[in-house]
Amino acid sequence: MSEIKEVAVTVLIGNSDDKLSQWDWSAYCERTHELIKQYAKDIHFSGYSVGNAKWQNAAFVFVVDSEYLQAMGEDLRIAKNQFNQESIAVVYGPTEFIK
Repeated sequence: MSEIKEVAVTVLIGNSDDKLSQWDWSAYCERTHELIKQYAKDIHFSGYSVGNAKWQNAAFVFVVDSEYLQAMGEDLRIAKNQFNQESIAVVYGPTEFIK
């Protein structure tokens, strides 16, 4: 198998424990999106729960060069901690274009 250079990544964040005020949730979403834009080659999707949802969630799907995965993960961990969140879900997988 050849070395994987590009990785598809899905990042999921939420405020289901209601720790964050609306202002803080907005700032956390913005910070997470800024970090993703810093590392992503291509962002394929970003979406948020509807404004009147009981719990706030956000999802980001993008492609990143594998050499940046560790640094990106650490930056996401720092952001998570800055906003007093217990976890952030990150799903990694190789990108395969089927032709």
